[in-house]
Amino acid sequence: MQEEEQQTPIMTYRTGMYVWCALVVLLGFTIAIARMQLFAKYSVLAALLIASTKAAQGIAYFMHLLYEGKRLQLMLRLTVSLFTLIIAMMFIDIPLTEEELKTIINYLKGLK
Repeated sequence: MQEEEQQTPIMTYRTGMYVWCALVVLLGFTIAIARMQLFAKYSVLAALLIASTKAAQGIAYFMHLLYEGKRLQLMLRLTVSLFTLIIAMMFIDIPLTEEELKTIINYLKGLK
């Protein structure tokens, strides 16, 4: 029989537990923001930032992206940058839409 090679884990159990605890704490922040209306005006932005942080930790540690090659890391960074740009464009459009809506409502009130 061949001797089985014992592979060393990429990430230690201690690091995994720290990441898991951080994810649980961030989950608590997400629930607090949703339930208590913390950051009332910016709750969606805060929730997106927390979700992005949790996703980054999951990808980096549990999917072992920290230990992958530079090309894969670059592809992920480009994808995340494009996603961030699209989300930012959505947030830029929201105040414009509210202003236009207020203008239309005021115009319709004037017609009565």
